[in-house]
Amino acid sequence: MVIAPISPLLGHGSPRVASESGTAAFLAALGEIQYFPPGDERLAAYADPYSFDEAHAAPPEAVVLPTSVEQVQAVLQAASVAGVTIWPLSTGRNLGYGGGAALGRSTVVIDLHLMNRVLEVDVSAGTALVEPGVTFLDLYDHLQQNNIPLWTSVPDIGWGSVVGNALERGFGYTAYGEHAAFRCGVEAVLADGTLLRTGMGAVSGGASFSQYGGGSGTALDGLFQQSNLGVVTKWASG
Repeated sequence: MVIAPISPLLGHGSPRVASESGTAAFLAALGEIQYFPPGDERLAAYADPYSFDEAHAAPPEAVVLPTSVEQVQAVLQAASVAGVTIWPLSTGRNLGYGGGAALGRSTVVIDLHLMNRVLEVDVSAGTALVEPGVTFLDLYDHLQQNNIPLWTSVPDIGWGSVVGNALERGFGYTAYGEHAAFRCGVEAVLADGTLLRTGMGAVSGGASFSQYGGGSGTALDGLFQQSNLGVVTKWASG
């Protein structure tokens, strides 16, 4: 049996580097999608201030800030055509562990913090469906403002992303503290812009994306834990 290695679809660890012309072509293809171009002073916020490695301390080539799943698809499609390496992050608040810094200098960051909607909270089931820009503080505020009698499992820093924390196998201070273990499904955009939903989110017309993690068919959720196989745009958790 021959086992083929998984290629770095989103560029993590890849020798492929975004050229100046490639980055320009990529940004030109984005249309109305917001971005910070090369040389923009706002790129400095995406460097790692605690890094001992000069490569990690440098800002990225550019930053793209989509506000919808459709825009994420457009970004990855354009990056695939232009040969641009993409580094996704939810909020970039993983301070002390790289923050919002990309792995290499010639990388374009896709910052998802503007996708910050709490899409659904089921009070009776104790589940939620959120976008990657939703922080633990955002989720807490949503519960308070809507008089929802649930308690969030918060890690040390409440300004971090609920989705980012779970994807990186983060923990919180409740009995449900192993956040990745309570995943019911994800929505992810693959490197070519294809949209994939796992679990019951893959069932057309289904209403139990956040209630049941079994789904039907092969379980693919784990492919997106600490990986570069796609950009997660929704997280369903119980």
